[in-house]
Amino acid sequence: MEKNQFQDKKFDLGQFAVYTLIAILAAIFTFRCMNTESISGEVISGPGKITWNAIAQIMSSTVIIIFMGCSIHKIVKKKSLHSSGLEISFLIIAAAFAVGFFAASDKRAAITQGTNLLSGAAFGIVLYSLCGKRFVPLLLALILAGGVVNVWEESNQLVTSNDMLVQSYEENPDAMLSQFGIEKGSISEWMFKHRLYSRDIKGFFSTSNSVSSYLIMCLFISIGGLVYSFKNNIKTAKPLWGILTAVFLGGLAMAFSKGAAAAIVSGFLLLAILYRYKRLLGAYRRPAVFLSLLLILAAAAAVFAYGYKNGSLPGGNSMHVRWRYWDASVEMAKDHWPTGVGPGNYGQVYPKYKYAGAIETVSDPHNVFLSFLCQYGIIGLTGFLLLIMVIINKTLSPKQRESYPEEKGEKGNASKKIIIATAVLTMIFRLVTTQIPFTGDALVMSYIFVTVFLFPAVLFAAAGILIIRLGEIDIDSDELSYAAFAALIAVIIHNSIDFAFFEPGITYAWMLICVTAVRNTGKTAEEKPIPAAAGKALVPLCLIAAGMAGFVAVQYYASLDLLGKGLKKNHLDAAEKTITRSARYDFFSSKPYSMLSKRILSEYQHNFKSDVELLDAAADYSQKAVEKNPENFKPIDDLAAVYEQRANDTTGSEQLSALERACETLERALELYPSKAEFCYRLGNVYEKLGREAAAYKQYKKALEIETLFQKEFKLMYGRRDKTFRLLGDENYSKLIEKIESLNKTEPDSNSLNL
Repeated sequence: MEKNQFQDKKFDLGQFAVYTLIAILAAIFTFRCMNTESISGEVISGPGKITWNAIAQIMSSTVIIIFMGCSIHKIVKKKSLHSSGLEISFLIIAAAFAVGFFAASDKRAAITQGTNLLSGAAFGIVLYSLCGKRFVPLLLALILAGGVVNVWEESNQLVTSNDMLVQSYEENPDAMLSQFGIEKGSISEWMFKHRLYSRDIKGFFSTSNSVSSYLIMCLFISIGGLVYSFKNNIKTAKPLWGILTAVFLGGLAMAFSKGAAAAIVSGFLLLAILYRYKRLLGAYRRPAVFLSLLLILAAAAAVFAYGYKNGSLPGGNSMHVRWRYWDASVEMAKDHWPTGVGPGNYGQVYPKYKYAGAIETVSDPHNVFLSFLCQYGIIGLTGFLLLIMVIINKTLSPKQRESYPEEKGEKGNASKKIIIATAVLTMIFRLVTTQIPFTGDALVMSYIFVTVFLFPAVLFAAAGILIIRLGEIDIDSDELSYAAFAALIAVIIHNSIDFAFFEPGITYAWMLICVTAVRNTGKTAEEKPIPAAAGKALVPLCLIAAGMAGFVAVQYYASLDLLGKGLKKNHLDAAEKTITRSARYDFFSSKPYSMLSKRILSEYQHNFKSDVELLDAAADYSQKAVEKNPENFKPIDDLAAVYEQRANDTTGSEQLSALERACETLERALELYPSKAEFCYRLGNVYEKLGREAAAYKQYKKALEIETLFQKEFKLMYGRRDKTFRLLGDENYSKLIEKIESLNKTEPDSNSLNL
């Protein structure tokens, strides 16, 4: 009988290194499930919104470096690189990322999201490779324990924290609006209040849809364990799996996502089909795979046929807005199908295709297939579809059953120690990366430490240990295989109408289940060592990839650290010096130049209005930001604002030159965001000052048309409200009507101005 690693009295450095790597990877995963991140991978919660956005990149790069290091170790030791079929899909997606990076306007965003996605795949592969089949219960425990902690956080939000946030807003609304950069009285304020008072239950994730996606995976795995325990009459496991199933159902009920409910029902139908027709599907698995692909394409065709015919989709307001996203996304895909717009660039390009009356812009199409197509191009979508086909094929393949050495008396001892180490490391990560207001009261600080940091770690460790100790399940069983398959497909179905898939915690969990499910099923081909020639080529490539992963993380952290320090400088010269250093560190990002331009313009407007040369500096930095990110309307908007300010503060030929530049810049901004009423209004003002009244009238009319479409969409979505929100604001809207009426005398128009 093989000895357990921790039973051996001799210290095994190799095994210690392996277990340490497992604990680090597990802690990164758990941290990303217990720290709010956006789909772009930026950290929303943290001690400094700017500096700690680099946390996501550091985590992703660390996983990739570990993956490359393990690959090099296997090559050098002439061990085989296990192939399951998933690797081809991941390589295709990696190729799509490389192509999309060069096509992306915002290359920093492309790196952030692309490395998040690839690190998720690397995480699943390397963690399973380090653990092997014998430690599959540990992998499942990591996912399920993370789900338990998120349900606990949901209960906190339901009972206290959401109400406290509302109370904080009501006590000082201006402070909270200022914190989020929201203008009082604007539609943005109304949308913020709408979300705030909806009291979204989201656990540690960014939205209720995100936590629902995670809990869907937990639910189906726990159901697999429950079915297995009843089928095999395992008395100690029944209560555990039953309680876990109830906990995750409770968490899903608190989140209350309609898309998640539809996905769960679909998952149960899949389970029923698998159990009822498993022999038939196993005998004809290849036709079943192709039939699945045809069903996906047919479903997509049916949805879009209905949408184009009716201008919307059935399902109320939520599906109506999704049709707006999807319609725009199809147009985007038509223009960028070979390469996509680049990972993380969807939100920057979307305004170009947005329906004019749509209430808000989005950073994801709320459909995982369209997201891959729009951001990673046809190559990325092909890789993702192939990944799904591999999952289906492996699930329907005959199971390979193996025997494992027993660990009597010390069963799961190693796994339990790894769980404890993971909990401790995660708590440390959260302590380092969470800003705690220092009150000076030891009792209050102790309470914060216990409730925010210690208790989640203890709960995670306790849940993980209980699952390992009592959650007995045959890792080669149909119950686990089918449950994992249902979990994976249900998440895809959920993310066909939502946008959680690219949130790092979701990506990591999905990829881990994917690798575990696929490598735990099917017939494993005979493994052969890598040929020497291939090894010589692969080692340098792995080293280069690891080096690049480390480089982009270090440069991003250094850049954002300097940017944060620069923005806090009181003197403009010192701020400019520090922020320009930040820009040199991260030559992929337009953010330092853009923020420096805004700082200089603000200083000019409030303190140095006589120093017109400051506007030249602001224009130069805005132009550099535009060059870094040419397809983003925001830096161009900043540049136009500088020229408009200069035109207001100068006369003669200098004013004329500034107006002409403002005109050119706003025209470019409108090319990138045609439905921006503010741009139309401002361009109309510039045209008027240049004496081009016909062009000004046209832009004013366009601004009014956009306002009209917006009001129609707003009433459709939210009904009639006491207050009518204007995209331009009430004051500018009144001026717009006056200008149109004034110019209408020289530019007759029969259309009514009434909304």
